[in-house]
Amino acid sequence: LPLVDLSIPALREMSPSQFQQFSRDVQTLIDADAEVTLFEFTLQKVLMRHLASEFGLPPRTRVRFHSLKPLLNDAQALLSSLAHVGHHDERAIQEAYLTGITILPGDGYERPLLALHECTFRALDHALNRLAQSTPGCKQFMLRACAETIAHDGELRSAEAELLRAIADTLDCPMPPI
Repeated sequence: LPLVDLSIPALREMSPSQFQQFSRDVQTLIDADAEVTLFEFTLQKVLMRHLASEFGLPPRTRVRFHSLKPLLNDAQALLSSLAHVGHHDERAIQEAYLTGITILPGDGYERPLLALHECTFRALDHALNRLAQSTPGCKQFMLRACAETIAHDGELRSAEAELLRAIADTLDCPMPPI
């Protein structure tokens, strides 16, 4: 991902037709093995976030949510995904999830951990797109919950760090300290 950051300025120099071909090529590479990995999802999310508006695609979304309350299902999907990424033991997954969800305002603590099969990239993408439409304060609060979820066991795995970085980038927020 740091290499992607370095390449973004050069990629912005593409023509619109080159960008369209580049986007297709990225998707083709992701689809090549008929399986989307966390790294592939993260890479595509970061690339499109930084390049799409440069080439006439819809600009960043406007603020639609001034509270996390209508976004608790999205928070549940996001925090469940993070808990599953960083842990393999059911108890550790549950504890990581509860660490993040209980710091959110409202009744988030009543929302159970989603099963791994419910934590699809489509669900994660949908949740991130909705959370991106919240106020900066809501985004920062959500990022804090994400950081708490992955840091609850005192270990930071590369997959967790990559996903947290993609989340922060999608929400247009600085990475929280971990």
